[in-house]
Amino acid sequence: MTDWFVLDIPRPPSVNRFIGKLGNKSSCVVKWRARADQHLRAAGKYPRIIGPYEIVVTFPLFRFGVFDAENCIKALSDWLQSREIIKNDRHAARMELNWGAAPEGCRVCVRPWRGAA
Repeated sequence: MTDWFVLDIPRPPSVNRFIGKLGNKSSCVVKWRARADQHLRAAGKYPRIIGPYEIVVTFPLFRFGVFDAENCIKALSDWLQSREIIKNDRHAARMELNWGAAPEGCRVCVRPWRGAA
């Protein structure tokens, strides 16, 4: 995946685990963000995408059917925005969700959107 920023992080918590109005301040999200930050620091340099972007999220194939993958996207998108990898999660022009190789629990690949393929 050339020109993609690829990061392996732990699986984000499901939006179903957020505590009411606490949202991203729910304890499960706070703990996950700290773990994800460790992986981001280890990656070193990372992009800062200002406009539309495309994202590919992969969860481990052996976990297929065990959890509702799309419920994990909200915490992931909010984290990417809070770390300024993307400017705003509403600028997602293309999103793809897969089951496959994700050694840490979630592989996220992001790059500036290249328009309709």
